[in-house]
Amino acid sequence: MKPVMDFLQTMPAFVYLIPAIAFFGVGVAPGIFATVLFAIAPGVRLTEPRHP
Repeated sequence: MKPVMDFLQTMPAFVYLIPAIAFFGVGVAPGIFATVLFAIAPGVRLTEPRHP
């Protein structure tokens, strides 16, 4: 999961809009999709348990 989170955090937000627009067309749904993908990586990283 960590490599996926690294990838999601290094991509700019507009990169997520390209496949979202292809799947959902132009409108509210692609914006929500891109926003959720962009915001999920920091949330997961902040809440993951730290192991020594």
